Amino acid sequence: MGSGLERAAEEKIRQAMEAGDFDHLAGYGKPIDWKDNPFAPAGWQMAFDLLQKNGLLLPWMDTRREIEAEIIRVNEQCTRNLRYHPELAKDEFFKQVEAINRKIFDYNLSVPAASFQRKLLKAQAEFDLLKQP
Repeated sequence: MGSGLERAAEEKIRQAMEAGDFDHLAGYGKPIDWKDNPFAPAGWQMAFDLLQKNGLLLPWMDTRREIEAEIIRVNEQCTRNLRYHPELAKDEFFKQVEAINRKIFDYNLSVPAASFQRKLLKAQAEFDLLKQP
């Protein structure tokens, strides 16, 4: 049995349905075209898809996107540094990974569930992968 809040929400939705408040929404009567998000845990897929279709992102989702873009940028920069300035590459990469890990730590504190957290980067392991030809 749900909480009082859940029952009240369900009652409001039922009343709106009976009044026809949902009858003229975009896509009414058509199947929903879900796009699979491999990062969305079970049960969250619909919420993410609805947000995306309406051009919305939750702040923590935007932060995650920024972190992933920064990781790509830092990896590309390290690859260039290894080619042209190998003596500086490791120290610079480790400093940047430390900064990213601080952002990941803050991000992990802001997500609504542990399943959305991102693992911290392991600088040495990442650097070793980038050094491989």
